[in-house]
Amino acid sequence: MAARSIKTIFRDFWYIIFAELSSRYSKLHWDSIVENVEKMIGCGDPSNGYAEYVCPKCGNKKQVPFTCKSRFCTSCGKIYIDKWVEKTVRNIFDVPHRHLIFTIPQELRKIIFNDRTLIKVMMDCASRAALEVLQSRGIDAVPGMLVIVHTFGRDIKFNAHVHMLITEGGLTSNNQWIDIPFLPYELLRKKWQYYLLTEIKAKLPKTRENARFIDDLFLCHEYLMIRYCPYAKKMIKV
Repeated sequence: MAARSIKTIFRDFWYIIFAELSSRYSKLHWDSIVENVEKMIGCGDPSNGYAEYVCPKCGNKKQVPFTCKSRFCTSCGKIYIDKWVEKTVRNIFDVPHRHLIFTIPQELRKIIFNDRTLIKVMMDCASRAALEVLQSRGIDAVPGMLVIVHTFGRDIKFNAHVHMLITEGGLTSNNQWIDIPFLPYELLRKKWQYYLLTEIKAKLPKTRENARFIDDLFLCHEYLMIRYCPYAKKMIKV
């Protein structure tokens, strides 16, 4: 079977499953999905506009279709990512970093899927937990953090989780760098769990069922995975 591009698959099946998919999302979310998918499908189509170049000597013409500039596009998105990575590598500190992954139990996935404002809440809770744990030894150092949410897992199903790249140390109020190579896992997990569940509980309707639901999740330990990634800036390849 010949390989098919993602763009071709969308072009062939998008309008077949359009109605079915639209019922799964809020109007605001669905409008954004439609806008970006249709941009991607039409990317590079001359009917959507093009630039024409004419050789002043021989008169030959070349038309270059406009691209969609959507991050969802497998072509334009790749360019966007490459530029973002290059800019990020230039700005991060040349010190060892640690890669943290903050996960959630399956029971929370539907809640976050239906309320995408909670994605920002996840990032804030992860950042707060990591900062407090790093400073828990009485050091006022502020680390560098790069925080990103992935909304899907390896099976491409919705599974929001936070990726954090954090420096192994930070700058004090006196602008001195302090190395802090160790983060206590259990303290970090408990703070992430507490802040996230407390914020979600505040957003849910005040019912006995929701209170019991959150209380049960406090007993769950599937909240945090930590990957140790001690690399310096000079080791990152662009």
